[in-house]
Amino acid sequence: MDFRDLFSVWCISLSFIFTIPQAYRVVRRNTVEGISVPSQLQNVSGSILWVVYGIASSTHLVVLANVMTICGFGTVVAMQVRLKAVSLTRALTVEIRAARTRHLVGVSVVTFIMVVVMSASWGIYGVMIKDLYVALPNVVIVPSALFISVRAIQSHRRYGSSTTAKVNSLSN
Repeated sequence: MDFRDLFSVWCISLSFIFTIPQAYRVVRRNTVEGISVPSQLQNVSGSILWVVYGIASSTHLVVLANVMTICGFGTVVAMQVRLKAVSLTRALTVEIRAARTRHLVGVSVVTFIMVVVMSASWGIYGVMIKDLYVALPNVVIVPSALFISVRAIQSHRRYGSSTTAKVNSLSN
């Protein structure tokens, strides 16, 4: 097994586990506060496209990794609808929640840090195998996940780890 094979195992392993912290947080705390439904739907859609790519390119580990990703994001979306954080119709509209609110108490920082590491890894792997379809999406994903991570850290510091964001009258 060469370095490229080991690195692909690293990337696939990250794909298996990166949705777990957010899905766990949503289920355990029974809150979806601050989590963007369109973002989650975009992630599910992206993973579906990766499954199609994996099937077309006979890369079965990519298929398997993205099925797990779909399960994690699907859990979060299902909880968002169940908790009536959003109607199914509203879930299909686009918004950039992390940029529009300071209340991201339900967002798992661990998940988005893992997204940064995973996406950077997939970007490097794409360059290693000279596949732009694997490498290029990560040019957008890495800075986006970093932005959400920073905003979530700021929110957690400002509002604590409560499941409901409380507005501090001094900070407004």
